[in-house]
Amino acid sequence: MRVLADMEDIDAVERIRREQPLVIFSVYTHIQAEITRGLGRDVLATLDAAFGPNGVDGSGFNRAYGQFWLWVLAAYEIVRTMYQSKGCFSDRLVRRLGEFKKRIAELRIPFAKQEYPGKRDRPIQAEASIYDVDAGAKDISFEVRGQVISARALLAEFEELVSTADAGDVLHRHGWSPEHDVS
Repeated sequence: MRVLADMEDIDAVERIRREQPLVIFSVYTHIQAEITRGLGRDVLATLDAAFGPNGVDGSGFNRAYGQFWLWVLAAYEIVRTMYQSKGCFSDRLVRRLGEFKKRIAELRIPFAKQEYPGKRDRPIQAEASIYDVDAGAKDISFEVRGQVISARALLAEFEELVSTADAGDVLHRHGWSPEHDVS
């Protein structure tokens, strides 16, 4: 009877590994990524509702901005944590994490610190404010140092990054990697 239970446990672990591969790296990162993905869906729904046939709902628009601000901070921290443990992931995923981290950092630093990346003595001007509104696409964008960043595009990129990682991309649990090897 115990052998059957052990086999069921192995099947359950394999199913989790296949369906929720970030759990292999870190249960915390998995939970944080799922919550952040949900927040991303909330941002999109709020943007959709804020742009109506009678114009823009200011309250909804402000809510979408606030939700997106929180989403940027959360998404950056998840990706930063994963990227710091490069040895835990496939080269393919590490490359994608690095590319996304670079893009989101351009917005995260002005959002979080109200300063430019690497320029502590220079406060931002309008980078934390919305640069453009695309009513047709129900999107907002931000401009940082000449780079325009679409909220919908960044949300979609994170969603795709996290949702397409598979068990083959997660090689080790958090805390084990050549970067953390103390032997």
